[in-house]
Amino acid sequence: MAEVKVFGWKEVRDETVVVFDAWSFLHVLGGMAMKNIGVSAPWAFGLHGAYEIKDMHQRETGGEFNSSLNSVADQGVAMLGHYFGPKDTTGYYPWLWIYAGAWAVYNHFGFVGESA
Repeated sequence: MAEVKVFGWKEVRDETVVVFDAWSFLHVLGGMAMKNIGVSAPWAFGLHGAYEIKDMHQRETGGEFNSSLNSVADQGVAMLGHYFGPKDTTGYYPWLWIYAGAWAVYNHFGFVGESA
């Protein structure tokens, strides 16, 4: 049985399940970015939920490991980000740019995939 951590860096298949990982912050920003550009809560829930279903499908087909517990937590924090995020009416969309920048940093520094 895998060890369950509430907070951790990465999950490892058959070893560690992490409820909130390094990517959880990005899911909050993703929810804020969706609100920022005017995506409604039901659409945000559906779009982000589809992303999490994709993650679970990848896990089941031998791809990157993402536990169901982590997927549920990611869905929750994305919706919290949407709830608390401001809608932008200026056309600048700061939260969208913050999300894109954080995503680029995460990918550059290798916060992607499983730990060895």
